Amino acid sequence: MSSMPGRQAPPPPLAIRPRPSRRRRALLLIVLAISIPIASVVAVSGAFLYLKKWMPFQNAGMAMLPTSLESDRFLFDAKAYRGSELPRRGDLIVFLAPASASFGQRVLFFKRIVGLPGDRVEMSQGVPTINGVPATWEFLSDYRYPSGVRQGKRFREHLPGGASYEILKLNKRGDLDEGGPFLVPPGSYFVLGDNRDDSIDSRGASASSRWWSVPLGDVWGRANYVYWSGFDRLDRIGLALK
Repeated sequence: MSSMPGRQAPPPPLAIRPRPSRRRRALLLIVLAISIPIASVVAVSGAFLYLKKWMPFQNAGMAMLPTSLESDRFLFDAKAYRGSELPRRGDLIVFLAPASASFGQRVLFFKRIVGLPGDRVEMSQGVPTINGVPATWEFLSDYRYPSGVRQGKRFREHLPGGASYEILKLNKRGDLDEGGPFLVPPGSYFVLGDNRDDSIDSRGASASSRWWSVPLGDVWGRANYVYWSGFDRLDRIGLALK
């Protein structure tokens, strides 16, 4: 049966939405109470890091054991050497490596400065000698890779001039233990990995490679603090790299 002409069908009744329960409202308030402070902290921290020019970097290998573990994520100070301050022996730097060090591509490396501009660097039995003065080693302990597959010994290396830090030497003799002398060019730096037998650094990729140095213009900054290293290494958060 059709409706009468000129008359419209009544609109459907409005759906009545149930009021949220007290439990749901309480849950929403809890979520907001947690998320808003976290978002605020993230925003403030991001602004702080931006102003200080602290940039993130991920360590992708074993070359800096025992100082930095594989997959360490840390911040580096991108304006550390942009003023009057110059790199010093012992500094940990992020830099753009030469193409010869990484299969023809220029990528960022993370190493330690051992030689300064004008230094004469040699390697003898794995020990760096700077301007005729050899570094000294202080034995600390045996060391096993985090993966457990290799084992070496931890030493504290003392460079001429006072810089000291931990290094790792594997039980086998490395093929880069001997070399030089190498005269560090003006405005450049000689770098080594702390894991002396498992690092591509200024000694080249092999015993037959040419040694190289890092110009100051290729230095991106100085390593500062670990901000993440995995759920199984939460104790490393905030660790100062030195």
